[in-house]
Amino acid sequence: MNYLSKNRLTDVPSEVCNLVALETLNLYHNCIRTIPDSIISLQSLTSLNLRHISHLACAAHLLSHSLNT
Repeated sequence: MNYLSKNRLTDVPSEVCNLVALETLNLYHNCIRTIPDSIISLQSLTSLNLRHISHLACAAHLLSHSLNT
């Protein structure tokens, strides 16, 4: 489990996408504007918490890929 919540992050740290066994990622209450395409490499990810991120522009193709997997 990776808690990166409430850190005023503006980007998802690139190192996170190397954690291929990561199952839960909590990014809530940050200032993240985009989710990187490399998040798809997190094949074990089952929970992604993006609550209370007001300016997030997430690519629709990432969401559709994760929902179809």
